[in-house]
Amino acid sequence: AQQGGYGLANKGPQHDEAWLIFDDVIRNSIPTFKDKAKALQYFLIWRTWFGLCGLCKLPWNDIQPTSQADYPIKDPKTGELVRAKIPDHQKWYAEYFSAVTGRESTIDDLLLMSERVYTFQRIFNIRQGKGLREHDSNLPYRAVGPVTPLEYKSRAAY
Repeated sequence: AQQGGYGLANKGPQHDEAWLIFDDVIRNSIPTFKDKAKALQYFLIWRTWFGLCGLCKLPWNDIQPTSQADYPIKDPKTGELVRAKIPDHQKWYAEYFSAVTGRESTIDDLLLMSERVYTFQRIFNIRQGKGLREHDSNLPYRAVGPVTPLEYKSRAAY
């Protein structure tokens, strides 16, 4: 999932816009490659929203409420990811935004606002001659290259 995040980030290959390590690797709440692709898009949109509001991204997915364990990994009826989206935090952010702005807003309102900005950033990058596949494919070697025996050996002490 992290390699996909590098390719989708508007700022180039970095982890800031699509950091899925905790939910993907530590919590195992994004089980399939198809789920990882959906989560990448979802995380990008939320993280853009945090930037718009001047909020830190880490509490959303790195610090989760204890109630999080009560949610299934996927909705049994639709198959959509549930737990990785941190439902309680989503609700709280919608309440927070509504309280600060005085404008009643839903989770979908926040996502739409953010998606518009993310899309605008993407289009702006393309207009400036960046953001095309030829530029997006410059992923760090460690993200796409094979791990060599020497790399394993150099990290043996860790």
